Amino acid sequence: SRGLGDVYKRQVISIFVITAIFALLENKIQKKYVVIVALSLVTVMIFMAGLREVGVDYDSENYEFAYKNYETAEGVDASYIIISSILNVFTDNVHLLFMLYAIAGVLLKFHAIKKMSNSLIIPLMIYLCYYFEMHECMQIRSGILAGFYLMSIPYIAEKKRKWALLCLIIGSFFHISGLILLPILLLNNKEFTTRTKTFWCLVIPASYLIYFAGLSVLMSLDIPYIGNKLEIYQRMNDTGHSDLGVNVFSPLLLMNIMMFYYLMYFSRTVSEENKYFPLLIKCYALGISSYMICSFLPVLASRVNILYCVVSILLMPNVAYTIKPRWASVLGLIFFCFIYLNYGLKCFNGFAFLWEV
Repeated sequence: SRGLGDVYKRQVISIFVITAIFALLENKIQKKYVVIVALSLVTVMIFMAGLREVGVDYDSENYEFAYKNYETAEGVDASYIIISSILNVFTDNVHLLFMLYAIAGVLLKFHAIKKMSNSLIIPLMIYLCYYFEMHECMQIRSGILAGFYLMSIPYIAEKKRKWALLCLIIGSFFHISGLILLPILLLNNKEFTTRTKTFWCLVIPASYLIYFAGLSVLMSLDIPYIGNKLEIYQRMNDTGHSDLGVNVFSPLLLMNIMMFYYLMYFSRTVSEENKYFPLLIKCYALGISSYMICSFLPVLASRVNILYCVVSILLMPNVAYTIKPRWASVLGLIFFCFIYLNYGLKCFNGFAFLWEV
């Protein structure tokens, strides 16, 4: 698996470099050619995720076992069992399932990018440096859920909450953790006033206070099925079967916080270019703060944080509106993504690209 991982790592880095080059040139290329480049990159990512060797990442062997033994599989959602039972009629090769999940996960995210971003290549670069590895190559069920989560954002912004709820319900069919996203239905896309901007800027410091106070709010909730999930996570943590820990001052988390406050500082400028910015940045704030609030269960904290913060794919490209000339802002984003790539590859199969995490 180490050799396969090294090969895969080089492939990801190569595609990232190519994507970064096109990100720099995007505003110099005709729109139709930008679309062709974006579709080509999407196609490559689908095949990379769908055809990856079993064992190259942490989760693929478990998914293969559940696929071949779907009748007795535990720990996967009903959708996985149903899809596995259908695909097993044709083949017991799990790559057919990998390909199906990759197509759905990548295309849903690309559709959200087209809907909510003026750029196609920069969001793909940001997606490739972290979430592609985490979702399409590891947490494949969460990958589809995240796609439906992003699809729900425009509906919430346009006050079509029934359609947004439908997106979240469909996403939850692929991974039950989608229920944790339901609070976003209460959000709005109104432009920030001084008061609301101050409130959202205080959400993250407040979550740190909750963390240091040791308040475990969610553990007191008795929610059907979700309560059982929390008990499983707690048992994993207590028995040492989870090797995750919580570091509320980790470089990755601090980078997210820095990006949040940077974009909030330029919120008026960014909102003029991206009409979905207020709603996206609120989801981002909830994602960052959830890591501290759910820290009593490291597995839960990591899952909720990663899921909510997938909106970073659509938020980070807005840096391009805050720095002139454009190439300087894109270079800054490339450097930012380069660091993220180290974490994406490390989480994928423990391969440190720049330094040990």
